[in-house]
Amino acid sequence: MKEIEFYKFIANNGIEYHWHEDEVYFFINTLDAHDFYKILPPSILDEGGLKCALIDGYFTFEGVHICDYCGIDPKVIFDDDEK
Repeated sequence: MKEIEFYKFIANNGIEYHWHEDEVYFFINTLDAHDFYKILPPSILDEGGLKCALIDGYFTFEGVHICDYCGIDPKVIFDDDEK
């Protein structure tokens, strides 16, 4: 996944996210899950896939893990002003 693809997905879909200590959690509406899946590099799903939680109609993911895997600075994707 390229940085610009991930950034556009987050920005264009109004994805909510929150920093907690050194991790950012982002929330994808279940209706947008397939679009998120399409931009992920296939290899990130090897060896057990991605951890997520389903909370009130949203999948919650750990953004730093995904960004690190893809060589992306999470602060470029997720504004860290709320920290």
